[in-house]
Amino acid sequence: MTKKSAQRVSSKRPASAIGSGKARALGKRSIILFGALFVALAFGAASYLSGDQFRSSSAAVPQRFPGDPNPLVSGKAYFGASGNYITTHEAAAGKSVAIYRKFNQWNTASSAVSTINSNYSNNRLVWISFKTPKWSEVAAGTHDSTLDSMLRTIDNAGKPVWVTFWHEPENDEGQANAGSAADFVNMQRHIRSRMDALNTTHIAFAPIYQSSKIVSMGSTHNNWYGSGIWDFIGFDIYQPNDTLSILNSKWTTTIAWVESKGLPFAIGEWGVRTTAPSSQITDFWNWQFTNNKDMVGISYFDSDANSDGSWILAGANNTTFNNILKSDAKVMRVNELGSSTGGGGTPAPDTTKPSISLTSPSNGETVKGTILVTGTASDNVGVKSVTIRIDDSYVKSDSTSPYQFSIDTTTYSDGDHTIKLRAFDDADNQADSATITIKVDNVPASTGGGSSGGSGSTSGGSSSNGNTTVVSTKTSSSKSDPVPVEGTLVIKPTSPSSDVSVKVDGKEVDGNAVNTEGLTNGTHTVSVTEDGKTKHITIDVNNPWYLALLNHFLANYGLYAMVTTAGASAIWLFHRQISGLFSIFPTLRLRH
Repeated sequence: MTKKSAQRVSSKRPASAIGSGKARALGKRSIILFGALFVALAFGAASYLSGDQFRSSSAAVPQRFPGDPNPLVSGKAYFGASGNYITTHEAAAGKSVAIYRKFNQWNTASSAVSTINSNYSNNRLVWISFKTPKWSEVAAGTHDSTLDSMLRTIDNAGKPVWVTFWHEPENDEGQANAGSAADFVNMQRHIRSRMDALNTTHIAFAPIYQSSKIVSMGSTHNNWYGSGIWDFIGFDIYQPNDTLSILNSKWTTTIAWVESKGLPFAIGEWGVRTTAPSSQITDFWNWQFTNNKDMVGISYFDSDANSDGSWILAGANNTTFNNILKSDAKVMRVNELGSSTGGGGTPAPDTTKPSISLTSPSNGETVKGTILVTGTASDNVGVKSVTIRIDDSYVKSDSTSPYQFSIDTTTYSDGDHTIKLRAFDDADNQADSATITIKVDNVPASTGGGSSGGSGSTSGGSSSNGNTTVVSTKTSSSKSDPVPVEGTLVIKPTSPSSDVSVKVDGKEVDGNAVNTEGLTNGTHTVSVTEDGKTKHITIDVNNPWYLALLNHFLANYGLYAMVTTAGASAIWLFHRQISGLFSIFPTLRLRH
């Protein structure tokens, strides 16, 4: 229907309107519009091909409660610890411990505020567990004056803080200063009602259970849960048995239980023995993200204040923990939260650039073959990625420390080349290292017969001399890392006596030299069979524009011929129709 309507309008347009000023203006606007669109697309393509990709400031993550990293949106969570070694970890990592767990007695809100402020200024979120009077008394409102004062004082600090009143309650069931499961849930519900009455906007409220108790109690553990009370659920989990991974059925059962409640979760305490494989720390952290779990934070119990022995991080476990703080991009920190729907406030924007140094190779060094370029980077919040630029063109990036890049120098011409590293932080501040110059020297001084046909210094690589590129039959390449070629490509056999045959894109060529001037620009597959074994080498042809245009036309000759034939047929048909039309109105024919 739309097409028919458009045809009716077109058929009724007066012939004089074709050349009218209005139509010309519309044409100019169209030209300007398409021109602007072309420039924008060209600029975007150039930006992308330059390699540093499109980078924009991270948008604020919507928060469901104060301090919520919303991992299913941001892909991040807090990673931290309790104990007395926070600054030691930060000194080793060069980054803040993202979450700090603290344990306070009842009616100690003033000291809690000091803890909140000092940690927030160091880019740490605080999660505090308070002891309470007897659960049934708090539930009955007996201690409301103290409770209200504590909640107001903490909330007035103006920083997001996570609060738990009495962690691991199942451990204390029936004790005189505690109570029953029903008493605990009633106390939690009453505390939430006081938070609502006071309109607290910076406090997130959560219980902390024991994972082992959830498993051992089965469905009875639901007696300790009350719907509509908490912002998330916390757990403590330990693995004292080194022969059993912390990622066992105990943990998966715990997660299944919390997911049935529809709430996010966090880990208030966890630990593995120092004799356990340090990979358990990384595996436990990564498992939550790999399995798309709504885990908002994880705090290691870095302390010996435990009845069944010390859980202090040491040795390889300590190194692994610090490396996550230093390098893992999944670690959220409070100054990354942005604007908050839960009253967390808007931290000052991060305008501090990262620092970056290129540590290897050294300036002026002569190199050949594959080299390793290394660097160090740090930032006040966190380094997001480091890129390497050779001759001021993007090559590749690395988002994990230590930052290092394997570079095949045989893909570059012999002579001087510049290298620098560029670091980006999470706020997209960027900084460059000092630029160094290296001298690539891969082509042997003499191309004579040589002393042996074995794997010499250039074996497995490629070299370029003018418009001739020489590759060995052991050259490594791929579609993402092809061998650049302009002019003639020569395949150098492993030994002079080797039987070598060459095909380009499946078509056999004579000898072992390929004239790439007859190929279209872009990647091609060179199949080299030497002594019965075939190796595929990907090359990237870069001919001058006139050769590229000619080769493109020749490669697509059939398509162009078909289009040309179709066009000629259309013109002839149009001519016949017009002739037929004028034959009906002979009086309109031009008279001689």
